[in-house]
Amino acid sequence: MKHPTALLIKFFLVTGVLWVMLGIFFDVSFWNVITLSVILTLVSFFGDVYILPRIGTILGVIGDFALALLLIWMIGAYFFTDSINWSMAALSSAIVIALAEIFFHRMMAEKVRRKAYPNPSSRLQTESGKEFDFSKSKKDV
Repeated sequence: MKHPTALLIKFFLVTGVLWVMLGIFFDVSFWNVITLSVILTLVSFFGDVYILPRIGTILGVIGDFALALLLIWMIGAYFFTDSINWSMAALSSAIVIALAEIFFHRMMAEKVRRKAYPNPSSRLQTESGKEFDFSKSKKDV
């Protein structure tokens, strides 16, 4: 699986969560849900591809939660005219997105990053050697 397939999976995942959380529970229009989905998917997929391999799944999920919370709240409150409580809508949507991201990150680790991004920590080696004391001169030794 390559990046375009993973991007489509993430888009459908985010769209499904936002459609259920915002469309059904908060009565947000479908086009506003699609707009939020496209923006959130593109921004967070960039983080999944470039940042997630370096920070790990737990911090990645926390970052996706914060990103979803801020983007949904800011875009919804300032650009859409729906008169709903955008802070509560963003919080509930971000929680569900973060839970779904756990499975998406696992899929990314197994299917996408395994070949493209090898784990750099598996190549680390321990170095040992004799320490030199440069404070002593040749006369003291």
